[in-house]
Amino acid sequence: MLAYDELIIRKFIYHPFEKDAEEILASDHEIEIRNDDEALAFQNILLKPFTQVAETHDFFHPIDLKLNTLKSIIDGYQQDSESFVEKSQEIMSHLHSVSKHPNIKSGDVFMLGLEDLRFKSKHVDGFAIVKVENKANFIETQPGSGEINLKKGIGNQKLDKGCLVLFTEDEPTILLVEQQQKETDYWKNEFVKVALKNDEINSTNQFMGMTKQFITQQIPHEYEVDKTDQIDLLNKSAAYFKSNESFNKQEFETEVLQDPEMIKSFRSYDTAFREEKDIAPFDEFEISKKAVQKQAKVFKSVLKLDKNFHIYIHGDKSLISKGTDDNGRKFYKIYYEEEQ
Repeated sequence: MLAYDELIIRKFIYHPFEKDAEEILASDHEIEIRNDDEALAFQNILLKPFTQVAETHDFFHPIDLKLNTLKSIIDGYQQDSESFVEKSQEIMSHLHSVSKHPNIKSGDVFMLGLEDLRFKSKHVDGFAIVKVENKANFIETQPGSGEINLKKGIGNQKLDKGCLVLFTEDEPTILLVEQQQKETDYWKNEFVKVALKNDEINSTNQFMGMTKQFITQQIPHEYEVDKTDQIDLLNKSAAYFKSNESFNKQEFETEVLQDPEMIKSFRSYDTAFREEKDIAPFDEFEISKKAVQKQAKVFKSVLKLDKNFHIYIHGDKSLISKGTDDNGRKFYKIYYEEEQ
């Protein structure tokens, strides 16, 4: 979905963030990237986590989008990239203004003006904001003296907070990174202030998530099914998304669910799910392979038997059958041709 192999970092600045400071500590100059090795290191440390994101957002405000502070600042930078330092300082002021929760931590804030990111196979420019709250230990060696120093710094650990604004057509597309979101949701809902984008990435995520809930939570209440039946439906659902470029709801229902009564139940569940989440109908959309890759991880095909066995079921359900012996013990019979 996102790649930065042709990326150019045009602007780069660092600001210390002290949550309880009486005055905002903001830098007044850009950082010079001295060579390609430094540029690559900064890309891998600060931008690589965004390549793993499988969810997209739009800027949002409940009253008027013009009141979204971060969007207004980023729009100003997009119109005049030479205002980068000034705009980065305005972003720091905004960050301090929303950092009221006692669990919010101090840290280091990096901002980057970017060119030639590849998003959905198109080249776009962007603006990244990264906040690092937890530093990692590293060993600094001194070859001349044979001494070493243990220091704390920023490396390839997970980013604590990140916002990448991509200047896509019509409106920007936002990718978010946020660890320990349960502590406080200020980054997403107050600092950036976003809503899910209506695109193929989120449609794929939402439909696959809804389907998994229907199979694992709703079906057992309506039908007499065992775990192998549920796993078979999960496998068929995942296989549909992995093997198709585009989604058609009627086609999915026919190939995966098949049973008319189950399809009827699925449609009712789908309607209730969309009304609760306030999202558009899932009729047709292009399938996002990045979203499929993410969702496939939670489409578990594991049959757990007491604490003794886990059986991974990936294919033909007819090769496994369930029974009970004369002593009342339950068993599964598995057929195979070759042991690997």
